[in-house]
Amino acid sequence: MAGFNSPMKRMAFTLTLIKGPDVAGWTRNMGEVLDALDLLMDNIPAVWDQFLYKFSAQFQDSQKEGRAWQKLENLQMKFPDIDGYISQFEELVCQANYSG
Repeated sequence: MAGFNSPMKRMAFTLTLIKGPDVAGWTRNMGEVLDALDLLMDNIPAVWDQFLYKFSAQFQDSQKEGRAWQKLENLQMKFPDIDGYISQFEELVCQANYSG
């Protein structure tokens, strides 16, 4: 889309899509950061990259691996669904970030 090559416009647009009382403070703070930037000097890809980093740090599921490990420990095969068991096991191993 025309105009969305601009990292600052992309950030501003994304912030308009993030709604709700649980995220209002974070979006307000990020909007203030955006307002403090100079459109001519600071409109570089690092602005978008930093926004994505901060978004991930704020909203990622930090307990995902632990929950996957717990599910792996309790996983049991229920005959005759061996394919479902294997599929669920493989998915949980990926989520648990297991590299054994």
